Amino acid sequence: MTKKQIKESNLIIALFDGWSNSGKKGNLTNLYCKNEIYLHKDDIKYHSSWDWLMAVVDKIEEIGASMEIRPHHSSIHWWYSPKKTITYSKGAGGGGGHTENRKPFDYIGGKHYSRYVGVGETAEKFNVPTKIEAVYSNVVYFIEWYNKNVKK
Repeated sequence: MTKKQIKESNLIIALFDGWSNSGKKGNLTNLYCKNEIYLHKDDIKYHSSWDWLMAVVDKIEEIGASMEIRPHHSSIHWWYSPKKTITYSKGAGGGGGHTENRKPFDYIGGKHYSRYVGVGETAEKFNVPTKIEAVYSNVVYFIEWYNKNVKK
């Protein structure tokens, strides 16, 4: 990734993570705030700090996605449907035929999404040099998908 892509991706993650662009300190539009802490956008370190990045992985997993971090790849999986209920048809024995409430990220009745990023030279479609870059790439991928399909 270029430095520009890293900065743009860090800001996508920061907004998802609860940081907000703050104009409170004059006209500094490069200043971000979270819990009364102010940082310049260049000081946001999701791309290089496991502490920063894993807090976001935890948040993504709380939503309903599953992240794996392995020696040679990182993967992310989730199921999603905007439907609020799922209806089961009647079975051969007369059972079923009922409707249940569902959450958007329940795997029953949801569409499956997944992405793998390899570390080093692998057979994966996407490859990066380091493990943190693989996880970072999947975090950005999920957040962009989430912002487009869920948050709207």
